[in-house]
Amino acid sequence: MMLGLAACSSAPPETAAPEPEEYWGVPDLALQAFIPPMLLAGEGDTIYISHLIENVGDGVSDETQISYYISSKSPVDPAASIVIGEQTVRSLKPGESDESMEQAFVIPAGVGSPPVYLAACVDVNDIVEELRDDNNCSVNRSGENQMPFESGALTG
Repeated sequence: MMLGLAACSSAPPETAAPEPEEYWGVPDLALQAFIPPMLLAGEGDTIYISHLIENVGDGVSDETQISYYISSKSPVDPAASIVIGEQTVRSLKPGESDESMEQAFVIPAGVGSPPVYLAACVDVNDIVEELRDDNNCSVNRSGENQMPFESGALTG
């Protein structure tokens, strides 16, 4: 009697890879939290910015950017403000969040004396086709999308 090699193998039988999740909807990136909105800091000072972005839509978002703005005027108009930094926002599944805590930036020259005001906008170049764009910036939020940071660094 001859046995094939498969009959003698002690390896477990192969299992099929799980089916990937499929999302057929449209993403919606919402800037849920942005800290700080105002600072008593001046030119050359290092500041620390935190944000929380959530995909509140029902589709997967593409990778995009968040831009941070600084101005001597409130409310901050991103079109008339200085960009002090940008970060990549990874692709997010529905319900997933991108949280960045205490990223260091330096206040550039030409901003003016304190106080200075900050704002942030995600997907400013409209890379992600979204359900809504009116929830992408900290300066035009109505408060309906606010949720707490998961990290204890900002909640005390």
